[in-house]
Amino acid sequence: MEKRDGRMGADSPVPVLLITGPSGVGKTVVATEASELLDRARVAHALVDIDSLRWCYPRPPHDRFRVGLAMRNLAAVWANFRAAGATRLVLADVLESRDHLERYRAAIPGADIVVVRSFRSNPCSAPNTGRSRQTYSGKGELNALQDGLAGPTQGRGN
Repeated sequence: MEKRDGRMGADSPVPVLLITGPSGVGKTVVATEASELLDRARVAHALVDIDSLRWCYPRPPHDRFRVGLAMRNLAAVWANFRAAGATRLVLADVLESRDHLERYRAAIPGADIVVVRSFRSNPCSAPNTGRSRQTYSGKGELNALQDGLAGPTQGRGN
């Protein structure tokens, strides 16, 4: 439910764009570009690279990739972003299976998740050097990502 000041209420759906793909493909680059497009469109949102929420030592023996820690941190960070006025969320993470989407939904109440998988067009010719990564074809593709984040209050007729 939208409030008079344009912010969304706690019970409102949260459009979430989850950029996923193999390690090193450029998920963070694409997520950052999507965030910059949303900034230019003046859309209230937050960007989180999930890896930044799991960097911790020691590694729990029962949670090798610190997924539980990352999801607990995401819940806390999202609550703070939401309180600050964010109504949408852009995430970068490796999504191992569709079943794992429930973890995001538990951390982000009301999450309406759109998953975008990023692929390197030719892994043999684009080594993971940081300067060879090109994971999107241009502004048209990124505008489609922005449209996907428009959510239920914009761009979907609601």
